[in-house]
Amino acid sequence: MRFILSLVLMSSFIFCQAQTKQIKRFKLDSKKPQAICKHHGAVNPGHVIFPKANSRNQSKNPAVFQVNFDPNMPVAAIQAFEYALSLLSNELSSTVPINVDVDWEELDPGVLGAANTTEFVADFPNSSERTAYPIALAEKIIGAPINSDTRPDVQVFFSSEINWYYDFNNPAAISNVQFDFVSVVLHEMIHGLGFVSFSGLLADEVNSRIKRGGIAAIYDVYLENNAGVNLLENFEDPSADLTNAFQSNNVFLRSPAYEEGTVAPKVYTPSTYELGSSIRHLDLVTFRNSPNSLMTPTIERAAVKHDPGIAIDILHDLGWATTHLLHDQKIGEDDVNEPYVINAEVVSDLGYDATTVMLHYSQDTFKTVTSVPMIVAEGANQFTSTIPAPQQQTRFQYYFTLVDDRNIELQFPANAPNPLFYVSFYELDSQLPEMDHNVVVNIDDKTTLIPVDAIVTDFFAGVDSVYVEYYINGELETTTKLVRDFTDEFRDNLYSGAIELDQSLAATDKLEYRIIAVDKSNNKNERILPTTGLYEINISETFDFSVSYFNDFNTRSSDFSGNGFATGQPTGFTDVAIQSEHPYVNAGEGKTLNYNYQLNIPILIQDTDPLIEFDEIVLVEPGESGTNYTELEFWDYVIVEGRKLDGTDWLPFLNGYDSRAVGKWNTAYANGLVGQNSTTVGSPELYNPRVINMTQNGNFKAGEIVFVRFRLFSDPFAFGWGWAIDNLRIQDTQVAIEDFIASNDLALFPNPVSTSALSIKANFKQPVENLQIQVYDSNGRLVQSEQLGNVQKEVVETVDISNQPDGIYLVVLRINDTDLISRKVVKN
Repeated sequence: MRFILSLVLMSSFIFCQAQTKQIKRFKLDSKKPQAICKHHGAVNPGHVIFPKANSRNQSKNPAVFQVNFDPNMPVAAIQAFEYALSLLSNELSSTVPINVDVDWEELDPGVLGAANTTEFVADFPNSSERTAYPIALAEKIIGAPINSDTRPDVQVFFSSEINWYYDFNNPAAISNVQFDFVSVVLHEMIHGLGFVSFSGLLADEVNSRIKRGGIAAIYDVYLENNAGVNLLENFEDPSADLTNAFQSNNVFLRSPAYEEGTVAPKVYTPSTYELGSSIRHLDLVTFRNSPNSLMTPTIERAAVKHDPGIAIDILHDLGWATTHLLHDQKIGEDDVNEPYVINAEVVSDLGYDATTVMLHYSQDTFKTVTSVPMIVAEGANQFTSTIPAPQQQTRFQYYFTLVDDRNIELQFPANAPNPLFYVSFYELDSQLPEMDHNVVVNIDDKTTLIPVDAIVTDFFAGVDSVYVEYYINGELETTTKLVRDFTDEFRDNLYSGAIELDQSLAATDKLEYRIIAVDKSNNKNERILPTTGLYEINISETFDFSVSYFNDFNTRSSDFSGNGFATGQPTGFTDVAIQSEHPYVNAGEGKTLNYNYQLNIPILIQDTDPLIEFDEIVLVEPGESGTNYTELEFWDYVIVEGRKLDGTDWLPFLNGYDSRAVGKWNTAYANGLVGQNSTTVGSPELYNPRVINMTQNGNFKAGEIVFVRFRLFSDPFAFGWGWAIDNLRIQDTQVAIEDFIASNDLALFPNPVSTSALSIKANFKQPVENLQIQVYDSNGRLVQSEQLGNVQKEVVETVDISNQPDGIYLVVLRINDTDLISRKVVKN
């Protein structure tokens, strides 16, 4: 399990790109609760807080929860859980359903419940810089799903060993030995929706952190000490000073609802750090018997808390406030005579005062500031404002404010202007675009379509165009435009396309290319890869197509070509096999890698037993439990693919798979985990057989000629030992063909053949009950077929192909429906 963190610390310069990038996501272990609720041990009868009659949420889009209940959960518990969700639904709004998984199990002694958010998201429209939001909150802000339907947004755990009270219709009747289930459900769900922190004591028990990989949770953005000093912005991370703060009993959560001069809610930070409790709760002493006691770290027997109190206000301030200003940020302007036009849209569930929508801008990081009301533009909730042309090179910093119907002033980005704000540039752009490209290394001599892609970013003017120039035998052919590709969830700013050849090339031809990226500035800055010369693509010669193939890889051959694989014998192995790099390379931040190894002998697919068989070891990163191939959370995988002789697309023979495919692989991978990566080294006892039917999934059918390749996909994160493949058999039957006929006992004449009939002479070692003679053209189409029965030791047959066009044909003898021998014949 890993958490994905695809973000880097961004200067204010890079932050101006935040609204144009794809969102970044990182996962947390859904079986490791981030916050827990303990029982106090005491009895607190009469502490009953009924739900408010009137909701603080006036939204027309109350939150909808979709729950997957543990099958062992009592019916009464399910009903009480659904009641608790109805209370939250009344207080929160979202147009995206919130997926919840509920576990009913034995927890640690003293623990009533626990919760986490399964994923955090950053760098999405209207999010704050360097800030991660729980997945459900991010989806609410964006107004669209991010998570897959099969993955929960919130995971909650409840002890099956507790004497629970379930009757939400009569809460005051709870006995002195019971714990109110609805109260604990509300508590844990509020954690999962955002009342959760990245902060905590490190393993050295000296230093504490407030970030993960340079990113803070939105909850942690507002933590301050009793002197009003923001912990995130003013304390070294990690540090012993943070540890002292987290054990000071003096930390407060000053979210936007609590202005300077008001008392912000005090956070639970006892003198000894408590895992799962410290920082993540309201202070126990301050709030224990108050109407705001729900989010304290413990609950007493007989206490009932059905009103979240200020916890809802805190959730609203974290982003559930249902008022957002959406700003499609311009990257910059290099013409100092042009004014800078800013457009924005306000989306609000609670309502807001349109006259309070303000733009605040500065040229000296807000030592001085100009504030202007934004003008209502065409369309509902649309606003615009213009910063005058500066007539000189400069940069502007700016942010927005408005007042919602709660009479709270909101800043956009949150916590503006210190430390967060937007940035605009008026500067002459001389910076080249940034570009990263995985070089195309090999193709075969039947390929006519060559996919090419590159990651291109320009932090100032933006990317204008990306294109490929390609050369055949030193002559420039044409250019191919690459277009923005949003289908790859791992790679931001991806541009993709393909070199389309008029015809396939021979192995003796020279194919070269380069990629050029141009930005939108007045300078039209260009980045060219490679910086000098051209990339050369090796063209592999393919062999005549065959009906079968076998290789134990103990004899050197040139049958395969590709990148990231080679034949070899690692330490501890007794023979040679196909080996990926060990370990295979982590693709790196914002990238993906594909390692390919192609068999250069095309295979004619038969209608009987069209099988690919081999022994393999797969030690690649396993995906999330329950995920399917092609889903983001499937992570790394291996796959066997085919491409038709006259086709351009590689299609799977079967779905991609990873270490989870075989139990001993999964166990071996997990046993070697160090951090996110596995150090387990492959060994012969991990070999497992695989059998693939080439026609089973419908991508290919009998009679087609296909290339076969092995591919390992690596994403930007964890990695392992890799893939080994041995004893490859393709349509190679168990009974040797030599039992019936020797290779030199089959003859075709004349060859080449023109207008006369083709004669086929075969001498068999034993009688053949069923003999089929089949003729295929170079595209794998069956053009003629004859069937003979009870053939003795010799047969002479003629086949007339005079009416067929000139070309190469394959004559195949099928013996008793299984064994095959073939010869090539030329028609001219």
